[in-house]
Amino acid sequence: MFREYPYEVQEKREQFMVNRITDLMAGHEKGLFVVGMDHLHSCMTKLRLAGFDVKGGNWLRIPDTAKHLECSNCHELVEVRVEYDAKVLGAQE
Repeated sequence: MFREYPYEVQEKREQFMVNRITDLMAGHEKGLFVVGMDHLHSCMTKLRLAGFDVKGGNWLRIPDTAKHLECSNCHELVEVRVEYDAKVLGAQE
């Protein structure tokens, strides 16, 4: 059975959150907003559009997701890890 995604309901819920954050952050420079992964990307976008400097992340340790890829230069298998890639991209510990 096809279950239609409740887009309008989700949008109203997130806009309510952004409006409350805007009201409650008046007079503050920094805050912490804890949100589930279902809302993370779209709420970050909405908060940025509302003028906030937003950073997202999580406290969960990423499981060992090592993958072996063939190096195009030496043709040896090279281990690639998400944690390492995140550091290369500038993530802070």
